[in-house]
Amino acid sequence: MAAVCRALHVARATGYLRSRPRKGGFYRRAEDTEVLYQILSVTKTRASYGYRRTHRLVNREREAGGEAPYNRKRIRRVMRIAGLMLPGKKRHRFDRPHTGKVEMPISNQRWCSDGFNIPCWNGDVVRVAFALDCHDREALGHVDVGPLLRNEPNAPKASGSGSSAVP
Repeated sequence: MAAVCRALHVARATGYLRSRPRKGGFYRRAEDTEVLYQILSVTKTRASYGYRRTHRLVNREREAGGEAPYNRKRIRRVMRIAGLMLPGKKRHRFDRPHTGKVEMPISNQRWCSDGFNIPCWNGDVVRVAFALDCHDREALGHVDVGPLLRNEPNAPKASGSGSSAVP
């Protein structure tokens, strides 16, 4: 399997990927109810603990009683089945606060650009790209590369079929 995945330039996990989800969701073990009761004994008094801290406290009790510790993934799976997981943390960007202001005080300081494709009925695609000044939203330039460029041998390739000047 590894040689095939290397030849196709894909990860090995993709080769083993299941095409349909498992019936019934997660697998369940017979001892999961015992694990759930131990988890509930911890989360009853500490409901804000996530699965990592709950795992540590459950295993601390088990090790004190001379029993083997549970795997962290098992604790997480049982908590997820029982609906005891905490909501995920919202990721914050700390580099630059986005205030929603795009407009600039004077021209020629910040630009924005975009491009899009227009599929035609005959199968050709017209590609359009443009650039705008963020001060006054003036179009600095645009280029449209249409299907005629592919068929004309003497057409200029860099400038496109349309003009690059502002209409």
